[in-house]
Amino acid sequence: PRAHENIRKVQNIIGYLHATPPEDYIDIKYEDFCKDPEGYVKQIYDHLGIDGFEEAKPYFDAYLESQKNYQKNKFELTPELRDKINAKLGFYFAHYGYEMQK
Repeated sequence: PRAHENIRKVQNIIGYLHATPPEDYIDIKYEDFCKDPEGYVKQIYDHLGIDGFEEAKPYFDAYLESQKNYQKNKFELTPELRDKINAKLGFYFAHYGYEMQK
């Protein structure tokens, strides 16, 4: 099934990151990015040595303005689904320092 394939892909990506020099990638948690998207985009540019942030900034600002009323989805998980997610994605939670829900 597709879900198993995607889990394997994420496992491969995390394995690749462990073998990649830190200066060659940047790893940002979603909730951190949401708190300061412009700051993190700047950090991405700086970390990876990409020029042109100031020229691109108006486009980022316009996009962020267009998304200002966005509401994140909320999900209620059944205990069975929560346990299945914890079992399948425990490696992901550990990598990013998330606590598995109980």
